[in-house]
Amino acid sequence: MQLGPVDILVNNAGITRDMLAIQMKPTDFTRVIDTNLNGVFYCSQSAFSTSMLRSKRGRIINIASIIGQTGNPLSLIHISEPTRQAEIS
Repeated sequence: MQLGPVDILVNNAGITRDMLAIQMKPTDFTRVIDTNLNGVFYCSQSAFSTSMLRSKRGRIINIASIIGQTGNPLSLIHISEPTRQAEIS
């Protein structure tokens, strides 16, 4: 099955593991970063390299949580991700 070019990519996947930092296991931390941050990077990179550069057009929309703006004491890891997503953009 062959798909056409990517004109628009919406990065909207995200997970959270709300807990105190001292309680977070390394596997939980890695899973959140892999989904919420690395996923944005790899999907965007793929869209750039396969379609958008060749056609010299396209849009990437990154959707992040409001927690990065408002804060949540149990979302230590979640707070930094919207900032990192903006830097990738």
